[in-house]
Amino acid sequence: MNIVKYIIEILRENDKVVVPGLGIFSIEYRATTIHPVEHTFTPPEKIIIFESITSDDDLLIRTISEKEHISITDALNAINIFSDTLLSDIQKGKLTGIEGLGVFSLKENEITFIPEATQLSDEQFGLSGFISPAIVRNEFKEKAAFNAQKAKDDKIKRSKRNRRYITITVSVIIVTALIFVVFFTDILRNYMYNNDVSSEVKSENKVVENKTQIPVQVQKDTISKENNNTSVALTSTSSTIKAADTNIAKKENSQGIMYYLVAGSFRSEENANKSVSELKTKGFLYAGIVRQGNSGMWIVYYESHAAKEDASKALQQIVQKENRDSWIMKK
Repeated sequence: MNIVKYIIEILRENDKVVVPGLGIFSIEYRATTIHPVEHTFTPPEKIIIFESITSDDDLLIRTISEKEHISITDALNAINIFSDTLLSDIQKGKLTGIEGLGVFSLKENEITFIPEATQLSDEQFGLSGFISPAIVRNEFKEKAAFNAQKAKDDKIKRSKRNRRYITITVSVIIVTALIFVVFFTDILRNYMYNNDVSSEVKSENKVVENKTQIPVQVQKDTISKENNNTSVALTSTSSTIKAADTNIAKKENSQGIMYYLVAGSFRSEENANKSVSELKTKGFLYAGIVRQGNSGMWIVYYESHAAKEDASKALQQIVQKENRDSWIMKK
């Protein structure tokens, strides 16, 4: 019975075979190698590796049993005899070879295995290793190829750089256009706002030209009515003062422009009214509210003037005594 034949057969098919009582034979694949200095070429090959370990794989036993038409027990006994004989020769220090596999030897109480150059790989296609003569390179061709590659790389870099410049230029143009649109829109909005304010002022009622006339008239009316009914006098005084405040707040010159001494601005009309009440409590009887067009803000002012010079003088007193952050709004 040629057990070695079945070992090699299984190795070709499975790259591994377990020999009970001996060890494991396996295949190690080695790719093609080219030595850059020695100029040697080695085709791809498969090398047999041996490990003296045990395993429960019974593929070799079943293969021999089927091919030789014997029982599993008989196949196992035949393999054990093969393994015992081989190990005995190895332990006696003999170089024991297995044809088609390799040679066993004992070195420092350890079994070593040297595989034979067995053709187990179909990838060689009949090739064998050879030594190639050194290649003499043509420096001019290499330089020309290098220059051609460099020119190609430079062209690619220039193309990328040009695309980047174009992208930046287009971006700058777009941003500039957007800024222009925003700026032009703001100018148009201010123009429309000024026209709206001018129309609103021209449609208002005529105001009293002298600020002191209405308060004096209010006091006269109040004094004349105190003898009759105190509560009626207070009510009349309150309503008269409110009417006077409304008319004075709307005072305008011939061009429809007023100068307001601003105390503050509010988003809420309720808060603006509270601020006006506080100013009147402090003695600013002509305090009022102006709506700031498109912004939606409620502007609270101490008083208003038709002449810019009067507004400037009044502002100096308010800045010194009341609020240094006050300013003049022209509307």
